[in-house]
Amino acid sequence: MFNRLRLSLFLGAFAVLASLTIWWWQPDRVPAERPELAVQHFTPLSKPRPVPDVVFYDGDELERRFADFRGKGIVLNFWATWCSPCVREMPALDRLADRIAKDDIVILPLSQDRKGLAIVKPFYKRLGIKNLEIYVDSKGQAADLFALESLPVTIFIDREGLIVGSIAGLVEWDSPEAIALIRSYLGKSTAQD
Repeated sequence: MFNRLRLSLFLGAFAVLASLTIWWWQPDRVPAERPELAVQHFTPLSKPRPVPDVVFYDGDELERRFADFRGKGIVLNFWATWCSPCVREMPALDRLADRIAKDDIVILPLSQDRKGLAIVKPFYKRLGIKNLEIYVDSKGQAADLFALESLPVTIFIDREGLIVGSIAGLVEWDSPEAIALIRSYLGKSTAQD
């Protein structure tokens, strides 16, 4: 009985180790130093679905909902100040907001920090974030409705309020590849960079 238990534990540990090794060596895995290539891992939905109705707050502590942005494309980015890849992609999101301002596309960075505005406002100031509005989901309600398992995660919401796809992980959002992806899913105005 004891030997059978040890064998089961050994085989279980071996299976986990083998799975991690296979995952680590996948050829299409995006290296952290090449986040501009992460757009290749965008997952479109075969059938767009309505964005959940959830309350979050802006930088003035006013209640907001995704419906407030109806008619605009939304790049919804779930992030937190304690998340290293999130911190790394925030300057690119800030530059993206400036580059596509005329496209009628909103960059909505939704902080998951439990301390909310008290931690996000100084973070924006420290990083010199100027083009992004502040939004917080300090109770994690939006994250729960989207069933997030990690950060950062970015979700594209079209002008009708439908989720059209998502991407998990670090992305260089102001790269030409990312901007082209955003415009192809969320509509491009006649404005040029």
